[in-house]
Amino acid sequence: MATRLLFLFFSLIFPILTISSPAPTTSSTGESSIELIRTHCEHAIYPKFCIKSFSKYADAIRPDPIHLVQLAANITVNRVRGLSIRVSAHARAAAGPDAALLLDCAEALADAVDQATKSATELNAKGSEVAVLVGNVQLCMHAAVVDQDRCSDDFDRVRPGLVKDDMSRRIRQVKRFTMNAFSLVNDVVRAVP
Repeated sequence: MATRLLFLFFSLIFPILTISSPAPTTSSTGESSIELIRTHCEHAIYPKFCIKSFSKYADAIRPDPIHLVQLAANITVNRVRGLSIRVSAHARAAAGPDAALLLDCAEALADAVDQATKSATELNAKGSEVAVLVGNVQLCMHAAVVDQDRCSDDFDRVRPGLVKDDMSRRIRQVKRFTMNAFSLVNDVVRAVP
């Protein structure tokens, strides 16, 4: 079981780390990756959370707003997928009305994974043509947020306890991440000529 979880962990994290080889952190205009993150995250829904979340990846981010959005979409997919797996495991272990609520939440998160994956796939395939496909990316990211809302609504009705507290915190964190990725897409698209 531990080997399987370790494999799952690395299979989710490795694509993030290999999105590109680390590029120099300054562009020809002198804008560093950290400055790029701060510039675009200040327009995010949760700016402090955005800066904190993406600063960890500064060495892997080219000083290019499109690359930042691609990274945000890929990380969102991995975060939502991880949460979906965790909620599904709790749903299988639960009994009574909580089991049904957790299964509904797991289904909503599976839908969110699909939507976030569509966004990431389009961004990774089109790259610099992001302005052309922004409608699809925005629609898919918005759908991922709505699906996470559906899960949150289900989770509000789960009986109080450690599982609810832990999962509620995780759902809020992943939702913040997704909403920031969505706002980064919107911000970067406004900046693209």
